[in-house]
Amino acid sequence: MWCSSAGKGAHMKTLLARLSVAAKLGLLVGVLVILIAGASIYFILTGINKDIRFAEQELKGNAYQRPLQKILDLLCQRAALLSTKDNDGAGFDKLSNSIDAAVEELSAIDAKLGEALQFTPEGLKSRQRAQANATAVAQKWRSIKSDKSEKAIAGNASLLADIRTMITHSGDNSNLILDPDLDSYYLMDITLLALPQAHDRLSVIIADA
Repeated sequence: MWCSSAGKGAHMKTLLARLSVAAKLGLLVGVLVILIAGASIYFILTGINKDIRFAEQELKGNAYQRPLQKILDLLCQRAALLSTKDNDGAGFDKLSNSIDAAVEELSAIDAKLGEALQFTPEGLKSRQRAQANATAVAQKWRSIKSDKSEKAIAGNASLLADIRTMITHSGDNSNLILDPDLDSYYLMDITLLALPQAHDRLSVIIADA
């Protein structure tokens, strides 16, 4: 086997020796062109794949944020009814059922995308957000759902704060907060920061008023 390899090597050297200087230069240029083209294609594909993964992560963040935004909106409506003591009618029960559905939707999307967005014990603990997870939210909701006492408003506000934290965590780990396009950045800023903050402030204003 060694003799065969050595023979092939000697044969290759003989062929190269027979080539003219122009042919050798042409061969060298050809090899360089192939290497440069290969490297260029590799970096282009790497960049494209990076952009695709970035966009895929953003889509996951959008999907995860939808039920969170629903819950946030519904909790603010619930705070208004609790504050005005209008919590014995069909409207309050309908609102509670809507929150039930949104919490179930959150649990379903968390089972699908939670790990990818670091809604894991380790991922949440690293950012000091251990309470901001779908399981804890569902448990807290069940514990305050039937509460119509004076403490109900505080429980509602606590759950609302957890939902806001989850929105922040989703944005941080889905690339939404890093959106490089100016037009979509402003949309991201509204949905991740401005709108949740406005919901929270309105809930507090309604409770105080």
